[in-house]
Amino acid sequence: MASTLTTVCVFFPMVYTTGLVRQLMLPMALTIIYCLMSSLLIAMTVVPASSSTLLRRTKPKEHRFFDCVQDAYAKVLNLFLRVKVVPLLLAIGLLAFSIWQVVRMGIVLIPEMVSAQMEG
Repeated sequence: MASTLTTVCVFFPMVYTTGLVRQLMLPMALTIIYCLMSSLLIAMTVVPASSSTLLRRTKPKEHRFFDCVQDAYAKVLNLFLRVKVVPLLLAIGLLAFSIWQVVRMGIVLIPEMVSAQMEG
C-alpha cells in the first residue's frame, strides 16, 4: 500500500505543470495514477473477500521445502541479530564491490550515437 501511494505521490505533481510538459506527460501520469489507485482499491476490497470465500474449506498442507527454507532463514537471522558486526561488514563489502564494479565498467550518461542507429 505504501509503495503504491508513494508512486501516486510522485506522479501527482504533473497535474500542476504547464505548457509542453503538461501536454506530453499529463496523460501518462493520469493513466498511471488511475491504474494504481484502482489496483489498490481491488487489492484492499475484492481480493480479501474472494480469498475468504474461496479458501474457506481448504485443509492445511505440509510444505517441506518451504519449512526448510524458513528454518534456515531463522538461523541466519538469529545469528545476525546476535552478532551485529557480520551484517554490517557484509553490507560494507557489497557496497565496496558494487563501487569497484561501477568504476571498472565506466559510466556514460549519454552514449555516443552513430547516424546509422537513428535510421529505421
